[in-house]
Amino acid sequence: MKLGIMIPWNGPRVKIPVETIQLAESLGYDSLWLSDAATLATPAPLVALAAVAARSQRLKLGTGVLIAPPRNPVLLAKELATPLVKLFEERAAMASPSGS
Repeated sequence: MKLGIMIPWNGPRVKIPVETIQLAESLGYDSLWLSDAATLATPAPLVALAAVAARSQRLKLGTGVLIAPPRNPVLLAKELATPLVKLFEERAAMASPSGS
C-alpha cells in the first residue's frame, strides 16, 4: 500500500512546510499533495510544488485539485511540463475537477 500526505494550501501566509516534507520522506510516505484555491491570497501550487521537489528526494508531488478553467491552457501545460516534469522527471501528478 502506498500512502500520501495532503497539505492544506490556502491563505496569504502559507509557508512551505520543509519539516513536514522531510518527515514524510523519512516515514516512508509515497506522495505529497497540495490543494488549489480560486483566491488571490493563495500561492500558486505548481510553484510551491517545484520548491518542494527541490527539498525532497523521492516523494511524488501533485495537486489534490488544480482549478484549471480560469487558467490559460497553454500556460498551464507549460507550467506543468517545465519545472515539475522536466526537472523532477516522474515525480509530478495533477488532479483537476471536471466542470464547465
